[in-house]
Amino acid sequence: MRTLSNTVEGRPSTGHSLQPTTISYSNALAVCYRAHDLPTALRLFCTAQNDGTPLTLPLYASLIRIAHACHNSAVALRTLRQLQASRHRPTSSLYADVMDTCVTAGKYSRVLSLHRALLADRLSPTPLTRRALAQAFRRADRTCLTIMLRTPPPDRTSRLAALTACVRGLWWNAALQILRSTPSREVDVSMLHLAVAACANAARWDEARSFVGDLQEGRARAQGLGVLVGACRRADRADVAVDLLVKAYPHMGVEPDCRAYGDAIVACAIAQRHEAQGDLRLQDPPSARPPLYQGGLEWWECSLALLRRMREGGIQPDKFVYSSVISSCEAVGQWQRAVGLLTQAEEEGITPNVYCFNAAISSCQKGKAWLEALELYERMQFLQVHPNFITINSLIIALEEAGQQEMAEHVYEEAYKKGVVSHWKGRNKFKWRHAHTKPKQVFMVRQHVPFHFLHHLYL
Repeated sequence: MRTLSNTVEGRPSTGHSLQPTTISYSNALAVCYRAHDLPTALRLFCTAQNDGTPLTLPLYASLIRIAHACHNSAVALRTLRQLQASRHRPTSSLYADVMDTCVTAGKYSRVLSLHRALLADRLSPTPLTRRALAQAFRRADRTCLTIMLRTPPPDRTSRLAALTACVRGLWWNAALQILRSTPSREVDVSMLHLAVAACANAARWDEARSFVGDLQEGRARAQGLGVLVGACRRADRADVAVDLLVKAYPHMGVEPDCRAYGDAIVACAIAQRHEAQGDLRLQDPPSARPPLYQGGLEWWECSLALLRRMREGGIQPDKFVYSSVISSCEAVGQWQRAVGLLTQAEEEGITPNVYCFNAAISSCQKGKAWLEALELYERMQFLQVHPNFITINSLIIALEEAGQQEMAEHVYEEAYKKGVVSHWKGRNKFKWRHAHTKPKQVFMVRQHVPFHFLHHLYL
């Protein structure tokens, strides 16, 4: 390295004087980059300036790359400022290297400033600059984030990065501030998802609803309400989801779509299952019903009411909506309604999926209706809906509880021949994967079939 430095400085060991060119300095800096030798690179760069050698863009880029490799943010920032002051224009890759160096050094606010400078130079953000910006917002604490957001984020990339940080840090007020400072025409579904998620994680449902109501464009309000109902589904807040459909949508003059109804119905099904299992996850008392559903209605009745409102509004439910409604009826053993909904879906030209049949058969098992459960199983085969383990398990339990042992053995043997269930192989595989923990439940039909029947299969 010393010989290289002496050569480019014009002091070779032979005594002859050489005038290094730009190519010589570029090659020398390339060697410094491979050796991660930042002091020598700085000395060579200063020598090139003193000798009057034209400082080209590759020379600046080489020094920035070396500073990035050595994690020296001060040199990287100083070189970038010199490059901006020269007649050359920085590239997006150089901005990415400097931004990544600042992230490593903990200078998160400087990363956002560099992103603004990148946009001012009319350069497009690259995946590397987006990653550096996302890392800066993710690692910043609340104080640093407040400093970074004193001025609104300049583009969609910085807004998404800031909103993602707000979701992780439960900074719902900062998320809403970012969207309020964004023009309404530039607010898209991704931004709404992140802002509503930040409010949902902090249980700030009223603030999220108020923000959606303040949006100017009707399309943005519809998207915001849809995102809010989906967040209620993920947060197990069926009460808020139903209240949004019943009150917020008409108040804002927005018609709910199939997805919004589907999310609310799924939330009701989850709430009903939690109540049936004694798992009270709602933040409000489970007995607190939505305001327009007074009279002690259960959550499965709310899901049926939403399905009725859906049809009255001219929206055709799909098989996923029917699956959720049937599942809510199954949670409380309402097998008549579950079977009726399944029949109604077929009459409307909708082919139920395996989840619809599983919920209906399970509800028949809970209601001791083994004939109906067997009929549903035969209907699955007629419609060419392939059963899975849950289907066979629920049907065998229903038959066994009704004393139909031979029929249960026949169903099991038929499912075993089709590969739906596996009595020993599946059990050993489950235990091998979870050998370090004690499984709460081994999912095997063997629990519901006499051992002599399983032994007979091996003979």
